[in-house]
Amino acid sequence: MDKEKFGIFIGRFQSFHLGHQSVIDQIITDGLTPIIFVGSSQEFNTEKNPYHVQDRMKMIQLVYPDIKVFAIQDKSCWDEWHTLLTNSIKLVVTTELSDITMYCHDKEEDRHDKFTFRGKDYFNEFYSKMYEIDGMSVKELVISDIPVRAKLIREDLEANKHFLDPRVYRFLSSMSLKVGTTYSINAIPCTIVGYNYDSDYSIKVESPKGLPMSYRPGQLKERL
Repeated sequence: MDKEKFGIFIGRFQSFHLGHQSVIDQIITDGLTPIIFVGSSQEFNTEKNPYHVQDRMKMIQLVYPDIKVFAIQDKSCWDEWHTLLTNSIKLVVTTELSDITMYCHDKEEDRHDKFTFRGKDYFNEFYSKMYEIDGMSVKELVISDIPVRAKLIREDLEANKHFLDPRVYRFLSSMSLKVGTTYSINAIPCTIVGYNYDSDYSIKVESPKGLPMSYRPGQLKERL
């Protein structure tokens, strides 16, 4: 039996879009076991990081229910962060870093004139250089051939929903629908009482007898 090898993909996933999916699909195509780390896990409710880490992990698991997803916090310096990452990999994935391929999507604006790692200066490099130093392989990928930007999706979900898996779109749509608010469904007032955390992600409502108790977010019309 061939030894299991792993492809690790790290991102903030604010939000999780088709570009991210293309990287995970590439890991699978390459015959590796995908492992996802959700970065900046301590950040939420800000302009750049609006979604809580649990919501980001949920988006991924809606599309890939069998893939392992972990959270990783930011640290004050790259040495600390890289130590946290490698310790996490050894704890939950494998102790052999040579069995790891890191899938990266470095953008040119992420290139640094200089950064210091373990007391050594590196010039005109991406931070992904750290993985190679520890014996991991690095595979550079372009996130799809379409100009996907999570920022555009955050700014206008409806206009950019074609960048999202339908399950993720429904999840994000539902996040603006708060428990206790009342919406019109077929001109009948229905109050949101909860959510169905399933593969379709729907809204549970309290409605008059005879109406369904579960709806997709798009079926809820104007707020009353």
